[in-house]
Amino acid sequence: MQLDYSDIARICGQAPEVDAGEVGVPQSDLVAECQIDLSKEIAEPLPLLSIGEGVLFSEGNISTIGGAAKSCKTFLVCLLAARMLDHNMQARVLVVDTEMARHSTLKTARRIHRLAGWDPRLNNNRLKVFSLREYSAAERTAIFTQIVEKWQPSLVFLDGVRDLVRDFNSADESSETVNLLMRLTTLHNCHICSVLHENKVGGQLRGHLGTEIVNKSETVLGISRTGGVSTVRPLFTRNRPFDEFHFLINDKGLPEMCGKNDVKTKTDSVLYEHFERIFSTINSLSYADLRNRLMKCQSISARTAERKIKEAIGQQLIDKNSNGEYCLYPSDETIQYQLPLSV
Repeated sequence: MQLDYSDIARICGQAPEVDAGEVGVPQSDLVAECQIDLSKEIAEPLPLLSIGEGVLFSEGNISTIGGAAKSCKTFLVCLLAARMLDHNMQARVLVVDTEMARHSTLKTARRIHRLAGWDPRLNNNRLKVFSLREYSAAERTAIFTQIVEKWQPSLVFLDGVRDLVRDFNSADESSETVNLLMRLTTLHNCHICSVLHENKVGGQLRGHLGTEIVNKSETVLGISRTGGVSTVRPLFTRNRPFDEFHFLINDKGLPEMCGKNDVKTKTDSVLYEHFERIFSTINSLSYADLRNRLMKCQSISARTAERKIKEAIGQQLIDKNSNGEYCLYPSDETIQYQLPLSV
């Protein structure tokens, strides 16, 4: 994006802490403005995204997505952004990336378009995506502020909040950055969801910045990835907790809701194919019959067949039914998974 350095200087030069005297506002007026008046009603924040009965994001708040590298945090951003756009025709979403190269950020933008059912090669004014990788921390902060002020979004994803500070272990920098996010959400009545990496050891969000942003967040989502399936859990929420959900990356390169055990490794898939072939003409078998058919099917010994049956049970490829016979484990492919989000 084009950069106006006079605007950057103006924004970067603003003091993070407001002195009432310097800005010409009497101290007594600020105190009165901050006081809670019990005789006046204050409207509850408008929910933007909910999962079941629990509010995920609401206006005027900040939230956090945390996870290890390669846990598909950006894919989760795409999933949530598309759901917001698809279910609220008035919503405007911003995605601001500070880490990826521009061609990767372009892929993110097109991925959201595809998930929302839009043409991936035509801009849509309801979604704006920005890449700030090449700028300094101060420049990124200034540009980010300008973007929010200009576009007045409903929901903002800041993918790489760590890059708005020089030192994520600095208490002062961390406090200033989190205060900026809270101030922007209040002034512009939006929600800002930041994405932050976990430490390699301990699983905590990085540095003082991680601690500060978690303390101020409405919702903290944790994401982890095992065997091709990403699991999203509510690590903290000020609202009603929601159940974890899962997604995978399908053959079109898009995040897709799934069951926890949908994706198997190559070895799992080969093993599953053997049992699928055995059960193609019969619903269930006794242990002895299953072992014998597996021995014949693969030309293996009884001991090897028993080991494979044990592995298949442990990997939930086969299961024992109420009659004590073995059958294929109920396939998650027969279930339609939907992200239980509402707006």
